[in-house]
Amino acid sequence: MRLVLADLALESEAATTLAMVLAASMDKQDTVSQAYRRILTPAAKYWVCKRTIAMVAECAEVLGGNGYIETFPLARAYREAPVNAIWEGSGNIMGLDVLRALNRAPELRDALWQDITQGCSEHPVLLERIKQCQQVLNTDAETQQYQARWLSGQLTWLVQAVCLRRYAPDWVFDAFINKDQDCNGGLFGASSIPKMVQDRLLQRAWA
Repeated sequence: MRLVLADLALESEAATTLAMVLAASMDKQDTVSQAYRRILTPAAKYWVCKRTIAMVAECAEVLGGNGYIETFPLARAYREAPVNAIWEGSGNIMGLDVLRALNRAPELRDALWQDITQGCSEHPVLLERIKQCQQVLNTDAETQQYQARWLSGQLTWLVQAVCLRRYAPDWVFDAFINKDQDCNGGLFGASSIPKMVQDRLLQRAWA
């Protein structure tokens, strides 16, 4: 159970940190901030909304029957979680918006890739993901559309990693990128977060 909770806390921190960075970019006019606003807003909406459904479901399982019955607030949260991914732009629409921004604003695209690459320096796994994303953008329009969801998810994950590297302790960043390499299909509590790191994540979440 501690591993499940630590897993949830880690993903919550990644999403929250990204949201704060996007919010801060609203008050800035530099090219990187503009790139974050225009490209990452739809990408983050797609990814975080999809992950929210899985997270709330896991939280309901943590509480057992109390997480399901209507007299507890989490049941409503579980019922309404999919709304965020449906209204104001479904996953496919968000994916197309990401492609539109990347292809129509080359100066923003280049600034974003440069910022992500700088943030991922010395991490071959992350740099390889950047390369894979750029390869998709070098294909024809139809292939890009088929890969729009994948690209949006990868882009958001990369920026979350960069944000954690810049604004969180090193051990949080390490736990985040190592968790993704476990290949557990996105299931919570199936990663290999060390017990000491679990304890620190929970203390950090409850502080």
